Amino acid sequence: MKLKKTIAIILSLSVILSFAGCDSFGSKKEMGRIQKVIDAYAEALADEDADEVIEQTDFGKKDEEWGQIQLYLDNSYYEKGYGETGAKIFKYIISTIEIDYDINSAEISKDEASVKVKYKMVDWEQVLNGNYPDYDYLLKNIKKVDDTTTVKGKIELELIDGEWKITKLSNFEDIFKFILALPYNENNGPTPTPPEPTTPTNPTQTDPTDIIPTGTSSGDEYNYAIEACIWELNYNKDHIKSVEDIFDTPTVGIHDINNDGIPELYYLTDDSTGFSAKLVMCYYNEFAGEMIEICTIPQIIYMAADGGYFIVYSTANELIVTYAGGEESLWIVNSDVYDFNWNLKASYMRNEYYDYDPNTGDESYTYEYFKDGKQISDAEYIEVFSDYVYYADTIVASNYEPLSSEIEGPLKYKSEISMVTYDEAISYLTSLLY
Repeated sequence: MKLKKTIAIILSLSVILSFAGCDSFGSKKEMGRIQKVIDAYAEALADEDADEVIEQTDFGKKDEEWGQIQLYLDNSYYEKGYGETGAKIFKYIISTIEIDYDINSAEISKDEASVKVKYKMVDWEQVLNGNYPDYDYLLKNIKKVDDTTTVKGKIELELIDGEWKITKLSNFEDIFKFILALPYNENNGPTPTPPEPTTPTNPTQTDPTDIIPTGTSSGDEYNYAIEACIWELNYNKDHIKSVEDIFDTPTVGIHDINNDGIPELYYLTDDSTGFSAKLVMCYYNEFAGEMIEICTIPQIIYMAADGGYFIVYSTANELIVTYAGGEESLWIVNSDVYDFNWNLKASYMRNEYYDYDPNTGDESYTYEYFKDGKQISDAEYIEVFSDYVYYADTIVASNYEPLSSEIEGPLKYKSEISMVTYDEAISYLTSLLY
């Protein structure tokens, strides 16, 4: 009898060990189904196939991961920002991604599962962190690297309508840190010393050459526009310099936002209180012969509370001016959208409410969304701004880096134009004349 009991205990332990971390749903069959999803995701990731990656998930446009996948696996984005050869470098790195995991270590509980994974890829830092003459050199030499680098992550899944779908990808953006190691250079020219892979450049770290007006216009109209920029800055000199003194920040930006060959001018100038600054954005009107105001945003930065945030970015057809401020209990984010005739298309607002219960320690966030003063659904708001962020090509001005959890999060991987001081702007603009 004792022998039979001992055998029964051993068999029971064997069953328990075989399904450690799993309940009845953690059968080999379920593990196999989960494995197929992860393998399909891994293959699509290496193939730079965003649609197929999304197919393995339950993500919609309102999810942060949806935007990340669409951005990181968009080869046209790399071509636009880094040229044809730069895009080939990124495509090669992505093609080397392999996912290493042990399906037997999956944690499965009813209709939820999670698997720890390791993303292995070519050790791009060996090449991208050195000195090199051009992108062709990089592409050639990165293909010679045999070593790999690893990013740890976790994949969470849910059983939805009888199918396992990925619902969360932890540390997904860390896989793509190589984007930050290659300087933005659409002409594929020499790039002597690339920066260490880190967070995008702080807009307060500026260089006058960063504001070279893009475009191809030349001749009288271009020179008149530059002269108008200088006149506008000189007229507001004291108020612009006041902002530099109070906030210790660069104040002037110049960039051809609408790609017509004539640069737009934008600058920070003090408000009447002396404790806040407004953003003024202008374009050159050839008939008036002067800079004409596109918009003025008061109190875009201020000294009280959290100080005010702003980020201005452009797509192929729009300029989006986003500015935020408030208190911890209510943070208000406004976004004004302009077309390239400088007409205001729409004004959006989202209210972010924060509540804390001292008795339970629970924190909660609620949101409201508005368009032109009328409340709209979260789905409508998220769809609009997911597209704006996805199709954004340039950060025109900013005083902060969006959090990954924000809908503006992917903007931190876009090309950014640095603002400069008043003196740097005047010196540089003068050098452009005739």
